[in-house]
Amino acid sequence: MRDQATRLLQFAIAEQREDGTWAYARERRGAWVDSFHTGFVLEGLLALRDRGWNVPDEVIRRGFDAYDGFFDPDGGARLYREGGSDLDAHSAAQGIVTYAARATGAGVPEGLRAGARDMALRIARWSLERLWIPDRNCFAYRVRNGKRDERDYTRWVQSWMALGMGAALELERIPELQSA
Repeated sequence: MRDQATRLLQFAIAEQREDGTWAYARERRGAWVDSFHTGFVLEGLLALRDRGWNVPDEVIRRGFDAYDGFFDPDGGARLYREGGSDLDAHSAAQGIVTYAARATGAGVPEGLRAGARDMALRIARWSLERLWIPDRNCFAYRVRNGKRDERDYTRWVQSWMALGMGAALELERIPELQSA
């Protein structure tokens, strides 16, 4: 299993694009890049570092330099880096989890931990302010062109947001979470 994990790690490192992101898939129809899949890869690389695998600092730094571009200054989580892209609950949840891993992981490169905790909490607060639907006790799916899409997706939204809010709560006891 160690040999296979090492080969897969080498594959992931080799697949990092010049801009620091990772495409969804190698094949042409999967060549797009979004925030949550880039976040998945970064989270996985940080976990492998924590477990003793050699993941070059530069891979992590370039990945986070690119990943930062998916988030607005207020914590809004964009599906894509292009301006005006949809704000997305799954992207927000993954952002909280990924930045929490960056804030707390033992293998985080020197100097990269700074600001990660604040970013995770900023995304969590933005999610509570912009996506939480109090009368339904769930999060909205997306905001597109200023209009909130309130479809309820258990797997894509609610379970990921529960994981994200749990990670945020570990970073800091947010009063809004205690009363929600």
